[in-house]
Amino acid sequence: MRYLRYLPSPRLRDYIHFFWTLESSAPPTTHFFHWAVASGSSKLVFQYQGTMELENPSGTSQILKGASIQAQTQRAYQYVTPQAVGLVGVYFHPGALGMLLGVPAHELTNQHLALSDLLGQVGKDLEETIILARSNSERIHQLTMFFENRLATLSSSDLGVLRCIQSITSSKGQLAIQALVDQHYLSQRQLERRFKTIAGFSPKLLSRIIRFEHSINLFMDHPTSLTQTAYAAGYSDQSHFIRDVNEFAGQPPMTYFRQDWSLFRSE
Repeated sequence: MRYLRYLPSPRLRDYIHFFWTLESSAPPTTHFFHWAVASGSSKLVFQYQGTMELENPSGTSQILKGASIQAQTQRAYQYVTPQAVGLVGVYFHPGALGMLLGVPAHELTNQHLALSDLLGQVGKDLEETIILARSNSERIHQLTMFFENRLATLSSSDLGVLRCIQSITSSKGQLAIQALVDQHYLSQRQLERRFKTIAGFSPKLLSRIIRFEHSINLFMDHPTSLTQTAYAAGYSDQSHFIRDVNEFAGQPPMTYFRQDWSLFRSE
């Protein structure tokens, strides 16, 4: 199985963290399991080969195929690929997907849905273009052109909220809400209302999720004790860290952080 990341164009770097591809030629009897956790970022995934099954925390499951949106979420899910698979995806910065597609983010939170259900014929056309492309480099080129064209639809007020979100992400979830209000010259009421529309979460919840994601990145880069990881990520005590891991990963820390990270370290 081969997983690769690609940087976006300079015009898209405030909106897209990276493009990625995943390819496997495993036999049909081989399954790849990926436990996806809470994230402030949305993903857009195109399957040009094979199928993927999503297993929900409730015990239900759904088959994902074609082009699907995995919106920002505070829940954990498991993805299963039961055969050879080819995927290309877009990993957005928090708040960016809804802005670029012109959809209030809070309407997408915790959802997985087909791109065509959200964008209609535009979504169907993009899905066909990406799936029928002859290479992953061509797929990424087509996605780059599509999202660069969407930049013209962004409003100045939305960009102001996006800067607030960027302040939270750059602080790794450590920026106090009052500091955010003061920094961006907004009232707390204005901030809360606009923030949820763009980010899909309140500032407080997004900050918690960003800090949790930061703890994962720290552990992946420098595996150490969970106590050290928690304090390095900005948790004031272990109890808050354990609470967030249980809530956002759906597993206790000793279980979640024991998994094999090797696939996602290779870029």
